[in-house]
Amino acid sequence: MRILRKAIIIVLSLLICVSIFMIARHFVLAAKANRPVDEILAERFGEYTPTETEQSLFNFINDEREKEGLAPYRFESGLHTISLIRAKEAAELWSHTRPDGRGYGSVMEDYELGAYFKSIGENLGRKFKTAEEIHKALMDSESHRKNILSDAYDGVSVAVYTDAAGNNYLCQSFVKRR
Repeated sequence: MRILRKAIIIVLSLLICVSIFMIARHFVLAAKANRPVDEILAERFGEYTPTETEQSLFNFINDEREKEGLAPYRFESGLHTISLIRAKEAAELWSHTRPDGRGYGSVMEDYELGAYFKSIGENLGRKFKTAEEIHKALMDSESHRKNILSDAYDGVSVAVYTDAAGNNYLCQSFVKRR
């Protein structure tokens, strides 16, 4: 009888500890969910200052939006790592499908960022010499132009990757925050 009583006390103690842990975890997750996405991105990826080419490409996007009477996109510097990963992957496999076979949006899930954004879009460019050249090519493409002028997004990250052969690869990651 004593052994049974001790076993019951141990089991109840464990259940109480697990319950306390689950409640504490709930509050930690709720606190994280209420943090501004900029704070979360800065914590995960640090601060980023765009290169001159990346800044020019961002400016060209908002110039096009202004011509159409659209609100400017926010520069999503915190997502630069995401765009750079995709630019490097595009150098490896020229596709909106990632080298591992998943869609381009899966890179957000890899970093547990999907919950912070309602939608994501992607423009890729390759083997360009100047920001003007690739921007013109994107605007001449209906699907790329659509992303640049879309109201489905409110921000964009721009990354340029140069491979060992000197070829430039661009990824523009378009997002809409929740």
